[in-house]
This record gives sequence, structure tokens and C-alpha cells, in this order.
Amino acid sequence: MNKRKTLIIGLSFAIFVVFAMVGLTYAFFTASVGGNDRASSTIVETAELKLVFSDTQKIEMNEALPGQSVTKTFTVENRGDVEIEYTIDIENLTNTFVNNELVYSLTSTNGGATANRKALPTSAGTLETASIAPGITQTYTIEILFKETGSNQNTNQSAIFGGVLQINSNGEYRYVPKWYNTCNGNENNLNCRVIATNTAQSDAGISFGSTSESDGTVGLYYTSDTSKTENGELVYYYRGAVENNYLVFGNYCWRIVRTVEDGSVRLRYGGSPTQNGETYTCPQTGTAVNIASSQAYNTSTNNKSYVNYKTSAIRTVVENWYRDNIWKNGQNTAVTNLIADTPYCNDMSEPTPNYLFGAYDRLGTNKTPQYKCPSSTYGYTVAKGDLTYPVGLLTADEVAYAGGVVGSSNPNSSYYLYTGENYWTMSPSTFEALAGVFIVYSDGRLRYDLVGRTYAAAPAVSLKPEATVKRGTGAYNDPYVINTD
Repeated sequence: MNKRKTLIIGLSFAIFVVFAMVGLTYAFFTASVGGNDRASSTIVETAELKLVFSDTQKIEMNEALPGQSVTKTFTVENRGDVEIEYTIDIENLTNTFVNNELVYSLTSTNGGATANRKALPTSAGTLETASIAPGITQTYTIEILFKETGSNQNTNQSAIFGGVLQINSNGEYRYVPKWYNTCNGNENNLNCRVIATNTAQSDAGISFGSTSESDGTVGLYYTSDTSKTENGELVYYYRGAVENNYLVFGNYCWRIVRTVEDGSVRLRYGGSPTQNGETYTCPQTGTAVNIASSQAYNTSTNNKSYVNYKTSAIRTVVENWYRDNIWKNGQNTAVTNLIADTPYCNDMSEPTPNYLFGAYDRLGTNKTPQYKCPSSTYGYTVAKGDLTYPVGLLTADEVAYAGGVVGSSNPNSSYYLYTGENYWTMSPSTFEALAGVFIVYSDGRLRYDLVGRTYAAAPAVSLKPEATVKRGTGAYNDPYVINTD
């Protein structure tokens, strides 16, 4: 979504340098905006942003000497539901000062732009660039300083400065999840911690026909095309050979896969930790981690219905493990109360004439993964009666976002979902007399195989938005530890 809004701060500076006597330089600063000069604040609003000058509208300094300055304070508030990138510009500019003797400094709160004694430009343009998340208010102080050099400054005897300071969107609004507004004061929430401790990158330039290993994509990304997510919500996800998404929860290690559109966080099973006091160490990428090996997805293969996770043999394996190790006969409520009943997508879209289910068309043919389940019918939950427990398997789309590719001749043995073994996803692939489902292959590629073959199972769960991090940095030897006290 591209928009352009302009907020005219309405701050005009006019600096006239005159001489009262030989050897003494004087500067006169004046700034004004329209309206009542006695007003206590100036407010400029658009649908998304609100700009407030918290003091009077005029700013002036009479007969200033080099070394003196004038300041102005204002706030920018984002009242919308998207993160807005904007620029602080100066327009209608006249600046005949030379030798960079007129400089500006900018301080801010909540991640706003900053600058330290930078020379004011001689032509209109951008001073600084910043972004502001939904629900955030940034407070700015700008200082204009006639810099004292300690030497003769007569070259600026007739210098004039005047301009209008503006805030403009740069045309790029980066959506953030609506739930991110709740992160203020809740920075230890797992979803907030994930975003706050990473420099998230847009996936707009990623070709999902390439493995993360071959294109060098590593880190936390966010979806640039929200038509491929539920309700148009942004999703943050890990991709490539990341080493800061390890987590301990319910006495097991997990890898953080992504945020879910409702603010929960999807995890994939990562084995058992070793523990030394309060220190945990988790198995690293490439280690075989599963709850069961040599398990068939289903015992029959000669009907397309056998790709249905809801009636599959692998669902029984996964849910029995959850029952015995997580639910523990209902006695492990400190853990289970943090697990969200988010949908697990078993995309059984009718096979196309060439016998391909929806996931194969997306990932094998078009190389366009998506988080959005094509039909809510295939989004299985406990609440709808599809599942007994809120646990499932990853989808092939989730693996593709993480770095796996269908049909690639290049193995991907570095991305974090690689375990060196074959394990099931819950995404149907093909039906041509026999039913097939996608697997993560032992060399890291996405492949499909018949549901009657036997491979490993690695469960997935989602933690609720209120899940908090007790300690840890996300490293394998210092994983995030979820608070279950």
C-alpha cells in the first residue's frame, strides 16, 4: 500500500547576519507558523499521523553571536495500524551560509531520527529519514546552531537562511501486525522479543525458486505481499542459516519458525536439551530431532483422501506424543495454557488435471509460498473438532519460506529446518492413483513421497501472544526460556 502524506511543520527560519561593529557577528533567528501566536501548541493531523508542537508557535533569537542556538520541540504520533516510513525535509530553502557554519542537531525518543551537528544543506531536500510503528509517539528536539569556529567568520557577513521544515511519507508504508501495538510495556513477550532483537528485512526481493543457501538469505524477514497471509496481516519469519531462534518450552527444545497472524508464534520441535543448572543447550541445525522415526503418514495410499491429516496415522503419532509429554493427563497446565489453538493447514484443494494439489502448484510450479490457507475447511483446530490437541506439523509453505525448495538440484543443508533426515509436512502434493505428501528430505530439499512410506515426525505448536521470555538470547547454548512459573 503506497500513500503520500505531507505534514507541514510550519517552522520557518530566517537568519540575518549583520555587523554592529567591526569584528562582531550577529545572527537573528525567527520562526513562525500561521495561527494564534498565544496558542500553547500547534497541531497538524492526517489520517495516520499527528504532529504537535508542544510549545508556542514562534521561535526566535535576536542578535545572536556565533555559538548560540535556537531549539524547537515537536512530537509525531502514529495513529494508524501500519508502520510509516517518513522523511524530515526542508523546503522553500534559502541558505547562503558558507563553510558549513550553520548546523543542525536532532534528538528523538522511541526510535526516531537523530543527527549531531550536521551542516544544513544549501538546497531543498531531506534532512533525516525515520519510521514510526503504530501506536507510537516520537518526541523530537531540533537545534539550529550558528557554529563558532574560533577564527574570523566574516565570510558569512551577509548570509541568509530561510526555509520550511516538513515531514513527508516516502511512499513506503510497511505494515506491522495489529497485535504489535501491545508490545509497548510488554517487550518480554516472545513475539515482541523476536521483532525487537532482529533487524527484519522485507522479502520483496526473494526468489523462492532459490534455496536460502544459494541466494544467501539469512535472518528475520517479513512478508511483503500480505495477500498471501490470513486477514492481510504481516508475518515475520526466520529464513536460512539462522542461529538465534532456539527456544526451550515444556522441557523441550524448539526452533521459532514464524509469527502467526493472530500474534502467536509457531515452533517446530527441536529435541531434548542438556541442562546444567539453569543453563540449557539445544541440538544444533543438522542434528536429527524427531519424536518418532519410520512412521507412515497413512497406511493406505490408493485414494486422494489419504492425504487428509485429520484422519491420518501420523496425526495419531503426533497427538499421542503431545498427550504423554506436554498435556500429561491435564496436569501440565502451566505449559498447556500457553499453547494457542491456531489452525494447521492441510491444503486439500482439489488436484488439478495434472494431479497436483494446491501446495505443489504454489511451490513446485509457481514458486510462490503463502501462509494463507486456501480454505478455512482445511485449517484444522481443536475448537472446530478437527484435532484432539493443539499440535500439528509444519506446512510445505512454511518450509519454503524458511529456505527449502521443491525441485531444486541443490541441497540446502544449512537452513535451520535441515535435520539430516526425512520428515513429514502436512501438505498434500500429488494424487495419480496413489496419494503423496511433501517431506523435508534428508538433504534439506522439499520433496514429495507416497503417504505409505515411513519417515520421521517433528511436531509444531504455537505459543500464545502472552507467552513471555524468562531469559536467554536465542542461541543454541543460550536459548530463549519461556516463563511457565
